[in-house]
Amino acid sequence: MNRAISRFLEGQPTRLWREPAPTALPSRIALQRQRPWLAFYDEGVLPTIVIPHVPLHNLLRSSARRFPRRFAIYFENACYCFVQL
Repeated sequence: MNRAISRFLEGQPTRLWREPAPTALPSRIALQRQRPWLAFYDEGVLPTIVIPHVPLHNLLRSSARRFPRRFAIYFENACYCFVQL
Protein backbone atom coordinates (compact mmCIF):
# COMPACT_ATOMS: atom_id res chain seq x y z
CA MET A 1 0.00 0.00 0.00
CA ASN A 2 2.74 2.46 0.94
CA ARG A 3 4.68 1.69 -2.24
CA ALA A 4 1.59 2.38 -4.34
CA ILE A 5 1.03 5.71 -2.60
CA SER A 6 4.69 6.64 -3.00
CA ARG A 7 4.63 5.80 -6.71
CA PHE A 8 1.46 7.82 -7.14
CA LEU A 9 2.96 10.85 -5.40
CA GLU A 10 6.21 10.52 -7.36
CA GLY A 11 4.33 10.18 -10.64
CA GLN A 12 5.75 6.75 -11.45
CA PRO A 13 3.46 4.35 -13.30
CA THR A 14 1.94 1.80 -10.95
CA ARG A 15 1.57 -1.83 -12.02
CA LEU A 16 -1.90 -3.17 -11.32
CA TRP A 17 -2.01 -6.40 -9.32
CA ARG A 18 -3.83 -8.17 -12.16
CA GLU A 19 -1.10 -7.35 -14.66
CA PRO A 20 1.53 -10.02 -15.26
CA ALA A 21 4.50 -9.85 -12.92
CA PRO A 22 7.85 -8.78 -14.35
CA THR A 23 9.74 -11.69 -15.86
CA ALA A 24 12.92 -11.17 -13.83
CA LEU A 25 12.20 -11.36 -10.12
CA PRO A 26 14.65 -9.43 -7.94
CA SER A 27 16.80 -11.41 -5.54
CA ARG A 28 16.07 -11.35 -1.83
CA ILE A 29 19.13 -9.15 -1.26
CA ALA A 30 17.92 -6.63 -3.84
CA LEU A 31 14.47 -6.69 -2.25
CA GLN A 32 15.97 -6.06 1.20
CA ARG A 33 17.70 -2.95 -0.15
CA GLN A 34 14.35 -1.67 -1.44
CA ARG A 35 12.34 -2.90 1.56
CA PRO A 36 14.47 -2.78 4.73
CA TRP A 37 11.68 -4.29 6.87
CA LEU A 38 12.26 -7.67 5.20
CA ALA A 39 15.36 -8.13 7.37
CA PHE A 40 13.05 -8.43 10.39
CA TYR A 41 10.84 -11.18 8.91
CA ASP A 42 11.01 -14.56 10.66
CA GLU A 43 12.90 -17.38 8.96
CA GLY A 44 10.73 -19.02 6.31
CA VAL A 45 8.47 -16.00 5.71
CA LEU A 46 8.35 -15.20 2.01
CA PRO A 47 9.24 -11.63 0.97
CA THR A 48 6.47 -11.57 -1.65
CA ILE A 49 3.27 -13.49 -2.34
CA VAL A 50 1.36 -14.37 -5.47
CA ILE A 51 -2.05 -12.71 -5.61
CA PRO A 52 -4.60 -14.94 -7.32
CA HIS A 53 -6.50 -13.61 -10.32
CA VAL A 54 -9.95 -13.91 -8.75
CA PRO A 55 -12.36 -11.31 -7.38
CA LEU A 56 -12.13 -10.57 -3.65
CA HIS A 57 -15.68 -11.73 -2.96
CA ASN A 58 -14.74 -15.21 -4.22
CA LEU A 59 -11.89 -15.34 -1.70
CA LEU A 60 -14.23 -14.26 1.10
CA ARG A 61 -16.78 -16.94 0.15
CA SER A 62 -14.08 -19.58 0.11
CA SER A 63 -12.81 -18.47 3.53
CA ALA A 64 -16.35 -18.46 4.92
CA ARG A 65 -16.80 -22.06 3.76
CA ARG A 66 -13.46 -23.23 5.15
CA PHE A 67 -13.32 -21.15 8.35
CA PRO A 68 -16.86 -19.94 9.14
CA ARG A 69 -16.26 -19.17 12.83
CA ARG A 70 -12.70 -17.87 12.56
CA PHE A 71 -12.30 -14.12 13.10
CA ALA A 72 -11.68 -12.23 9.88
CA ILE A 73 -11.78 -8.58 10.97
CA TYR A 74 -11.08 -6.78 14.22
CA PHE A 75 -12.58 -3.28 13.95
CA GLU A 76 -13.38 -0.74 16.68
CA ASN A 77 -13.27 -3.28 19.52
CA ALA A 78 -15.50 -5.70 17.59
CA CYS A 79 -14.65 -9.04 15.96
CA TYR A 80 -16.35 -10.30 12.84
CA CYS A 81 -16.22 -13.91 11.64
CA PHE A 82 -16.01 -14.85 7.98
CA VAL A 83 -19.57 -16.11 8.08
CA GLN A 84 -20.73 -12.66 9.27
CA LEU A 85 -18.97 -10.94 6.39
